Amino acid sequence: MEIETLFVLARRSLVIATSLLFFALALTLFVREAKAETPIPKVTFYYASEWDEKCQGTAYATDLPNQLNEYQKAWDDDGPELLRSAVEILGRSFPSEIYEVGLMTCRRTPSQSLPMIVNVRSTRPEFTDNDPYPPFVFVTFVFHELLHRMAAEYVDWEGSYMAPFANLEPLVRNHIPVFLFQRIIYQQLGWELRLEKLEFRDRQMGEDYARAQELVSLLPLTAENIENLLISRESK
Repeated sequence: MEIETLFVLARRSLVIATSLLFFALALTLFVREAKAETPIPKVTFYYASEWDEKCQGTAYATDLPNQLNEYQKAWDDDGPELLRSAVEILGRSFPSEIYEVGLMTCRRTPSQSLPMIVNVRSTRPEFTDNDPYPPFVFVTFVFHELLHRMAAEYVDWEGSYMAPFANLEPLVRNHIPVFLFQRIIYQQLGWELRLEKLEFRDRQMGEDYARAQELVSLLPLTAENIENLLISRESK
């Protein structure tokens, strides 16, 4: 009797263990499928030669066209994960399905989101005493401009959330949502060390950037907080 009981218990344990295994496998496949279905844009790069050629009085990287594959690889390593997290956290898709990002190295020209041009001078050894920024910083340059596109499309600039910042300098005001998005996305990914380095760099960009970072550091990072910042889905 005792042997039969042990046999029954063992069989039940095996059934339970097998069920749990199949459940875990199904959950893993579901998560992978959900991630795979998260709509994210395709990002490619080209050399924005006209921006460098009109950069009088400063040297620029003439070999940049030969390095595009390296920049693409750097983006492909981390960029899609950032985009996917942005879509999931903000609950909004990027305005476009494809972004062609121009790269240039003119010292006098900052990056911008429209048209999407990214200055990669600080990632080039010949302009940084052989101490360029690592690839993940370049990825953030690109992601920063993409977040500006998201902010332009979805932030409720006239709403109650942004109202306290209405009288700030435009550069400060425009970066509050971008830095807020950046912070919550990097924290969600567990990239706190990268975030710390990026925010330190942003503060070195000038008083307006430092002020925007200071204000964002005072804001609670919650889903409700993010949703209040955005135009309602019904409005879109």
